[in-house]
Amino acid sequence: MRVRNIIFGVILSLVCGVIPARGQDRFVVEVCHENTEAMQQVFERFVPWTVIPAMHCAVFDVSGAERLELEASGYRVRVDLEKTEKYFGSSGIVTRARQKRTISGYSCLRTTDELYAACADLAQRRPDLVLWSDIGDSWEKTQELGGHDIMLLRLGKPAVEGTTAPIVLLTAGIHARELAPPEVAVRFAEYLVSFADSDPEIAWLLATRQIHLIPVVNPDGRAQAQTGLLWRKNTNNTFCAATDNRGVDLNRNFPFNWACCNGSSPFECANDYRGPMSSSEPETTAVTEYIRSIFPDRRGEADYDAAPDDTPGLYIDLHSYGEMVLWPWGYTYNSPPNETLSVLGQALAGQNGYWAGQASGLYPTDGAADDFGYGERGVASYTIEMGTDFFQECPEFEQTIWPSMRKTLLYAFTNGATPYLTPSGPLVEVTSIVNDSAKRQLHITAVAQVSQAGTVVRSASVGLYSLQGVLVSTTVAMQPRDGVFDAAEETVEADMTVDPQLSGTFFVVADAQTDNDITGPQTAAFAAISDPYAAIAAILDVLLENETQ
Repeated sequence: MRVRNIIFGVILSLVCGVIPARGQDRFVVEVCHENTEAMQQVFERFVPWTVIPAMHCAVFDVSGAERLELEASGYRVRVDLEKTEKYFGSSGIVTRARQKRTISGYSCLRTTDELYAACADLAQRRPDLVLWSDIGDSWEKTQELGGHDIMLLRLGKPAVEGTTAPIVLLTAGIHARELAPPEVAVRFAEYLVSFADSDPEIAWLLATRQIHLIPVVNPDGRAQAQTGLLWRKNTNNTFCAATDNRGVDLNRNFPFNWACCNGSSPFECANDYRGPMSSSEPETTAVTEYIRSIFPDRRGEADYDAAPDDTPGLYIDLHSYGEMVLWPWGYTYNSPPNETLSVLGQALAGQNGYWAGQASGLYPTDGAADDFGYGERGVASYTIEMGTDFFQECPEFEQTIWPSMRKTLLYAFTNGATPYLTPSGPLVEVTSIVNDSAKRQLHITAVAQVSQAGTVVRSASVGLYSLQGVLVSTTVAMQPRDGVFDAAEETVEADMTVDPQLSGTFFVVADAQTDNDITGPQTAAFAAISDPYAAIAAILDVLLENETQ
């Protein structure tokens, strides 16, 4: 028998180009089956790294014996040689020494300490726009084992001034081995602050939204991942003892429908272990309590109760990997009561060519963060699975992932005031502002376009706002250049009379409506307004001063 196994292994190595499978070996494999029920059986055994819906496939790490068992059961199994080598070595044997690749090997991805320092620096440099604060402790810190604070970054003038502007919340780093999401969250904050005074779209966003970011939800686990380990959970050694499988999967620990529906594991050493009870982990509690503090409950008690269409606010949880945008529910195949969740979800996916769908369409999950945000508070909630790897290589991150995520998040936050409504409305681009200072008049041209099939642009309007986001003039209706609103794309124009007392830089803000009364997101442009008599008055002042001398 032993000789036969050796011969089989050699043949497998020659034919398939992989190392013979042994009981203790680990391989990264792509598992496929046309039958949905058959794939669900695999999801019940293994936690997927990612899912490829169009191909009926998913990626897992399995032992050599498990790989052969899957093949014998009729699944198509392909070993990903590159990822197997990257994470487990060419032999497929898991060793901590093999996996110890410091995060410095990924120069584009900062450590938690470096990310925290960057956020603190933002707050120090722009106290008018940024607040950096502590909202809780990691498990290790609660046990006086070192550990970390769970930190919050708040951006925007309303956040600093304490107004009631709509809140958009971004969390990242719930799963420790997903190194890119925290980097994207902090880079997005740095991007907003860098262009806060020069880009009108960003300046308007910071004037009219509260932007909240929790860049690293699981800092203790990330400290393990930063050494190269494929660490997913937190580091609570109460569960699975002092092993590399210890801890709780924080994204199965949230209190909405926790442990309800076979979407998490009751076994302590499983990668998707849900914990002994909901919110058992301090990291989950910190995020849960914060979400409850910023988003009022806008949904009824029943799972089929919808939130009002005008519910403000938005919650996005960043993960990797898989190039997907997901929305609730994860615990059931039933559709969420707010069907327009899918409209913004599809639009977000369209920004970067990602797949979009309800989370349970991939595999069941319960106790997840996005189900909690939507299920308990009624806030529009999404999970974005970015990129193509847990430890994302820098060329792809810099050239593809970061630019596309920057665009996606900007679009998402632009729709954050009424995410159940504005994604169905027209997008407007202000293309020209002609300032006739003598007449104290602005001539504004814009293009309004709606992407929803079967709808047309019915109207458009424009207003003048201060840099603090306050309306300072009467809103003016814009007229179609061709004389009639009857198309999905319209060029629109308006003449706006400016108050003689106004001078300086202002926002010109436009929006448009469809023929079924859906208003799209507002779009802003800068307009510099000067007093035509100011220059003459200044010259006269100089002349009078010279005359008196």
